[in-house]
Amino acid sequence: MKASNEHLYLSGGNEARLKKAWENRDPRLNYNVIMPYGEEFLGGDGDMYKAGNTTPVPYVYRWPVRQSSHSVKAQEAADWGVTGKYDLKQDGNGEAEFAYRHRKFVMEGYDCEYAYNSPIDELILRYAYVLLMWSEALLQLDELDAAAEKVNMIRQRTSVEMPPYTFASKEDGLNKIRNESRRELINESVNFYEELRWGTLRETKYSTYMGYEPCAHTCNGQQSSGNGGVKWSETNDYSIFPVPSAEIEKNPNLKKTPGWLY
Repeated sequence: MKASNEHLYLSGGNEARLKKAWENRDPRLNYNVIMPYGEEFLGGDGDMYKAGNTTPVPYVYRWPVRQSSHSVKAQEAADWGVTGKYDLKQDGNGEAEFAYRHRKFVMEGYDCEYAYNSPIDELILRYAYVLLMWSEALLQLDELDAAAEKVNMIRQRTSVEMPPYTFASKEDGLNKIRNESRRELINESVNFYEELRWGTLRETKYSTYMGYEPCAHTCNGQQSSGNGGVKWSETNDYSIFPVPSAEIEKNPNLKKTPGWLY
């Protein structure tokens, strides 16, 4: 740790103090991601697996961590001294970086040898998604109370039990429906296309704090993986899908979508 940062930490009890930042939250946060300093997560160790040992290894997501070599053997060494609930490895070499790790639909331990044989069911369509679409349709018909009722069926189910919503206006309702979708449907291959449909992908995924500039690197190396390289199109072809070339060839009245190469 840099000497200039030492004043930010106490001599003890730092993890308990930091955990308070995640208390009294929407419980879906804990379902969706591995929480820092939270409950243990069962994973594996490459060296143990190569030796034929498939005993699940308990990890805890601590931050910051010491180094990028996170094998059980390395952590049990004298200079690290961890003997249980090992540090969950972060990506990249910048181990002072902080990023959430997905927990939703992620296997623990060695449930199966290959991910495509996972015992976790593959999602086709969840009822929560149906309710969110239903709510949005009712909202467009100016049925604010009925629209809020559909969203509250999601928010107030037994495993969530969040306070009910009321929609003060169509704009208020739409913002709440969108936020509910982001919390409920994360990692379900839904929200990317919803953000496209809403026209909000740019403002939610290419935000100013990531150094957004038109048609330039959006993050300038600031994201956790540091790979950058994602650009926003000047022709808006992230939001407007093209008319398929096969359909244009069949129908001379159809025109090519501007901004797309055919």
